[in-house]
Amino acid sequence: MNKDRVDWGAFVSSKYLVDPELLAHVESMPQVELTHDILPRVREMSDAVAQNRQPLPDDILREERIVPGRNGDPDVRLLIYRPVEQEAGRPGIFHTHGGGFILGAPERGEAGFVSLVRELDCVVVSVAYRLSPETKFPGPMDDCYAGLSWMYQNATDLGVDPERIALAGESAGAGLAAGLCLLVRDRAEFPVLFQYLAVPMLDDRTAIREEDDPHPFTGEFGWNRQHNRFGWECYLEGAPGDRGTSKYASPARETDLSGLPPTYVLTGAMDLFLQEDTDYAMRLIRCGVPTELRIMPGAPHGALGLEGTQIGKECGRDRLRVLRRAFFG
Repeated sequence: MNKDRVDWGAFVSSKYLVDPELLAHVESMPQVELTHDILPRVREMSDAVAQNRQPLPDDILREERIVPGRNGDPDVRLLIYRPVEQEAGRPGIFHTHGGGFILGAPERGEAGFVSLVRELDCVVVSVAYRLSPETKFPGPMDDCYAGLSWMYQNATDLGVDPERIALAGESAGAGLAAGLCLLVRDRAEFPVLFQYLAVPMLDDRTAIREEDDPHPFTGEFGWNRQHNRFGWECYLEGAPGDRGTSKYASPARETDLSGLPPTYVLTGAMDLFLQEDTDYAMRLIRCGVPTELRIMPGAPHGALGLEGTQIGKECGRDRLRVLRRAFFG
């Protein structure tokens, strides 16, 4: 670490940069240090939010399926959302939820799935992968691959066009989606049409870089540096920054991003993942992958999907726009 460098982040809060509509949300964010002792309680609170869902509209079906894991792994739970009216050849979205690899469930995204099904006339399959630290990499990725493989194998029964399946995720779920996309490319068992990556958690090395030379205006709110290191420590067998970390666990480690499908990357200007997300998008472009990068000013991690805010509306419209373009041209 350069001892002559002035760390302005240590002296000036970045709160003045927060979008005014998001300020109340930012100020209400709990400042909790994540530890193994507190994790069960944090999960309880997260699960309570996930289960607090509104009744589904009459035109949307929700189905739970338990499908086989890979190579003797435990079965994998999937939630499926689709229109009541049966029809063949709909586009499909395979979704991986966020939560820093340690939290979360597919139920939490239900309102968004309903919007996608209605607006795009598509089928959404969201996977309940095993969480860390109980299951470290590659277990969660194997669950995602098993779920996606099942979706392709059962596309006809689901009413899905197997040539029009996109991957989508947020935060750690977006990191899993990016790693899954690399795995699909390399195994070449089935295609992926598009990947939608919202504030993706892509690079375990950020935990080391941010300790040595922290960005003065990212990571103060929401998912912070301590959370990030804890999440990666839970997910990986080794320590964050170890040379042997798999590119499928930490997609930013892949040196050749060619051959990946068109990609949309969304991040916030105050998000801890800002640098790794923009770097990944730029490298995708350099490898010839059609890529759109959107950086929302004044947005820390966890604030881009807030209902009733202009940023939340813009992000929602963007998601529909890029997926509609991918599915229908």
